[in-house]
Amino acid sequence: MPSSIDQNFRLETPRGSFVLKISNSDELPEYLAAQIGVLDHLAGNTGSALRVPEVVHCSDGGSVVMAGEHQAWLVTWLAGMPIARLSTRPPGLLRALGVALGELDVRLSDFDDPAIHREFRWDLMQAPAILALSGNIADPAGRDLVRSRLRRFETEVIPRLERLPFQAVHNDANDHNVLVCPASGSLFEPCGLLDFGDMMWTPRVCEPAIAMAYAMLGPGPPVESARSVLSGYQQSLPLGVDEIELLPDLIEARLCVSVTISAYERSCDPDNAFVTVSEPQAWRILDWLSADPGALRGRMTTEP
Repeated sequence: MPSSIDQNFRLETPRGSFVLKISNSDELPEYLAAQIGVLDHLAGNTGSALRVPEVVHCSDGGSVVMAGEHQAWLVTWLAGMPIARLSTRPPGLLRALGVALGELDVRLSDFDDPAIHREFRWDLMQAPAILALSGNIADPAGRDLVRSRLRRFETEVIPRLERLPFQAVHNDANDHNVLVCPASGSLFEPCGLLDFGDMMWTPRVCEPAIAMAYAMLGPGPPVESARSVLSGYQQSLPLGVDEIELLPDLIEARLCVSVTISAYERSCDPDNAFVTVSEPQAWRILDWLSADPGALRGRMTTEP
């Protein structure tokens, strides 16, 4: 199965379908334990339409076995397909995604683990550290755009983020991690969420911001797609005014981080197409935001 870092294999057995996950050799045991911990925390009742895989524990009660230098573990297979495969994403679907993601974050609000308080390049609080990788962006104009936006984010946005509510968040509700299932007629509804490998203790507003950023990469009008996700999230977990004001900055920062890491990982692993799967769309939205800096500002709402 596609993956940027780990190796994942779908297994068909007489007892059902599963995913065998073989972690990168650099994966810290304590962080893998946190991923397993959050799945156990959510097992059976996420409080949300978004189901998550369940960990299959070993006969001795453990969850992980060692295969050489790699940690291996097993989770249940989730039915559904990535929302990325849909040719259209109606506002109702994106709003339902926001509702479900907010409900999930309510359940995550009482989860914590020391391992998720970490240095991690996908944490938006640490986005300026990505500047060190920006030299991998081949296009000079794009490179300058990313650098200027991340420097502004460091000086103007992060001090404000530090004063906002923090909690554990999934941190990567992208269109390949969100699953949808058929609903009535030709409609679809959110039904699953994969991969807690980017989970962080970070400002909670980063969760909807990331989902909104990826919604904007889809086939619908970018602003309306983002607003639909936010409207749903507000229904489940209302954000404060200070959080909502920073959403445009967080969306832009996530896109800057995404294109920079894509450029870097392509230089390290040019044969892995998955590491650049969102790159063209992210550049499209970044260029659009650069041409119209006010496109998002003032367009978010505090209303659920």
